[in-house]
Amino acid sequence: MVMKKIRLGLIFGGRSAEHEVSLMSATSVLQAINKDKYDVTLIGITRAGRWLAGGDPLKALEASAQERVNSTSEPGTALEVHAASSTSVQHLPEEMGGLDVVFPLLHGPYGEDGTVQGLLELADLAYVGSGVL
Repeated sequence: MVMKKIRLGLIFGGRSAEHEVSLMSATSVLQAINKDKYDVTLIGITRAGRWLAGGDPLKALEASAQERVNSTSEPGTALEVHAASSTSVQHLPEEMGGLDVVFPLLHGPYGEDGTVQGLLELADLAYVGSGVL
């Protein structure tokens, strides 16, 4: 009998100051996860709040984080600022529709404060970790 894989979505990155920590968490989970048991879908969130799915969002966000480190280490370089209105989520990535469960790996605000958990509950998606409250 062939066991059906659990379709797991990993959400990482995000708008908080702990963006890079979240990328490290996602990398650790990917290295440790049993790929015979889980079919993993990667869902990244940029610092600006843009959701990335399909392809390799982890690689894209890691490259973006490295570019940010390189550019902000130079004297006189201004940090990029995004207005809240430009970061609103218009819809969830369609890749999330086929998931069995979501594993939020977001740290800080918009990840550990119940925000993304509320979004997942509104989308009727099961998730691991603490709830909205």
